[in-house]
Amino acid sequence: MNPNFDPGVFHPEKIGVQAGGLKMPPAFKASLKKTTGSPTDQQAPRKEMLGWVAKNAKASFKDGGLKVISVGKKSFIASAKIPARGPGVLRFRMRSPKSGEGQIQWRAKGQASFPESGQVHPFSVEGGAWQEHEVDINEKEGIVHLRLFVPQQKQPIEIDWIEISWQGNDETKSQRWDF
Repeated sequence: MNPNFDPGVFHPEKIGVQAGGLKMPPAFKASLKKTTGSPTDQQAPRKEMLGWVAKNAKASFKDGGLKVISVGKKSFIASAKIPARGPGVLRFRMRSPKSGEGQIQWRAKGQASFPESGQVHPFSVEGGAWQEHEVDINEKEGIVHLRLFVPQQKQPIEIDWIEISWQGNDETKSQRWDF
């Protein structure tokens, strides 16, 4: 017990509070400032992404297409709501300012996570022109999750559309995302 303790002047709610009130460090105040900038510098709204999300990348919309800019290693867009229920074909239209390599990765129905090997299809992009790519996905049960890894470069990659079609119940079904 402290012999100098005076309960009359003790205020527990002021422990750690400096004279004049609580002071926050400058770094905290800086974190509260709202970011400003053009819409192309910010992440695209979810509604415009049509269920796709960007990982290690910034996504924006300009001139009628999805622009994806790498901001880390292995930048990709992904959708966990792929309706394909049987073997299918994935098609997409992409343009890159420079030539590069990308890949498609998928998770089949019944898999809890992406496998460490397999279920990957690489593709090459020639710089400058729009190109359509096609990937056969031979998963008997279909796929539920898809990743499209874009070529690693500082300039934006443009994606016009992504489409998947699959064979189900004696008919071909498809889903298309027009960005």
